[in-house]
Amino acid sequence: MDNGILYMDFQGNDPKYATWWGGAPFSAFMSFRHGGEADISMLDPDFKFYTTPGGTVHRRLLIENQSTYQNYYTYANGGAWLSPIALHETLYDPLSWDTVNFVADRDYSAGETIVAQSMIRKLPIRRVLEADLTAGDTLKVQDTYQAMLVVGKQGKASAKVNRHPLNGRDEYTNQFHTVIKRDRLQEQDQLVKVEFSADGKNLFAALWDNSDSLYYMYRVTNLENGRDRRTMDTDAWDPATGLPTAVVETALIGAFDQVVTSIAIDHNNANNVLVTCGNYGNDNYIYLCRNALTAADSVNSFVPVQGNLPQAPVYTSLFNWRNSSEVIVDTEYGVYSTANIFAPTPTWASENNNGMEILPVYEIRQQKFANNPELGVTNHGVIYAATFGRGLYTSNTFESKGGSTFTNPIVASNIEVNITPNPVSDVATIRYSIENDSPVLFQVYNLQGQLVKNINLGNQPAGSNEMSFD
Repeated sequence: MDNGILYMDFQGNDPKYATWWGGAPFSAFMSFRHGGEADISMLDPDFKFYTTPGGTVHRRLLIENQSTYQNYYTYANGGAWLSPIALHETLYDPLSWDTVNFVADRDYSAGETIVAQSMIRKLPIRRVLEADLTAGDTLKVQDTYQAMLVVGKQGKASAKVNRHPLNGRDEYTNQFHTVIKRDRLQEQDQLVKVEFSADGKNLFAALWDNSDSLYYMYRVTNLENGRDRRTMDTDAWDPATGLPTAVVETALIGAFDQVVTSIAIDHNNANNVLVTCGNYGNDNYIYLCRNALTAADSVNSFVPVQGNLPQAPVYTSLFNWRNSSEVIVDTEYGVYSTANIFAPTPTWASENNNGMEILPVYEIRQQKFANNPELGVTNHGVIYAATFGRGLYTSNTFESKGGSTFTNPIVASNIEVNITPNPVSDVATIRYSIENDSPVLFQVYNLQGQLVKNINLGNQPAGSNEMSFD
């Protein structure tokens, strides 16, 4: 408020020094005086996004201390005072439609690994050749580094998604697609919060419905198959048939009579969604849904998990990356945590020590990207909290130690898998055949969609192989 967007790069004489983006404080231009939501890319940290009142999304590209500024997206019918945004990024999207060209600098033989360069700042894409490649030949390679930026609108209260926010080409700048379908539209309606699931397949959005005086929670699914306007935009239709062509699906799954202040999605299981609420004089300020991917009821999907929390606004929350039962929340009275959010009545403990003080904390984030030398990520698991009045704090309690825990996989040309017996009661035997020497990783999920086992076999030889696990 009145201070615009502040950017800290820790390069000044004072490590706490911040530069102003979007105009100096108390500027005469209302849209530049106040800062909204912001995000920085992990795939390419030179890309910064932030909003200013009225619904404008700004994008800056910082390279070698040179800043390129762009009015990235401006609403045609006006935006909210504070417009929500969310950035989703992944190192490996097997359904990506994007391709890049690899030009052979020499003769390559089938089975060799080539390294192409992604459209996102030339990140390495490793692929195993299925056939020989002659020097000078060009091979199209799937670009599996992907990102999405979602922006919340006022008026029709839609969510707009762009699938190429980290690409500087002009053709991608205005490719924002509407992904929430609503039958009733009001100009006073407003989308207030948006969040992607960790896998990018789902989007959850809270919006104010002026007619009903309620905050509604919407779920958008099948995003992984929405890749262009025809498959992604709920306003797209086939001119020949007059039928909609979008494959994304929208469902109403919750309703709240308090303002929704945040949405948190379990990193390991998108069925678990937390909604926090504001306002005063209420009994409950935090709600949990445990079947968010299948819920079809706007009344009974979310249940309060207030427990012994102070009866005051809860501004944001997060599921701990390594244990989904552990939840941390920011409230009007500081930070609290519970060891079991799934208990019938969760028990909350105060985390207001080490200088945090008891004061409002408005934002909390955890680094969910694994440590990765190629991306420069070394802070996996670290938590960051933004207070009202006492600056920013960090916690290393859940930090992941060690080096890289993920790299863009080397994709083999083909793999055949059989599991016996089926169904499995105690020991499963997996028999698989691969055409080339390749790293092999199996992941086992339970019926609730939770990842329960990683089986990393490392590099395996071409041909038929088998392994057993309990």
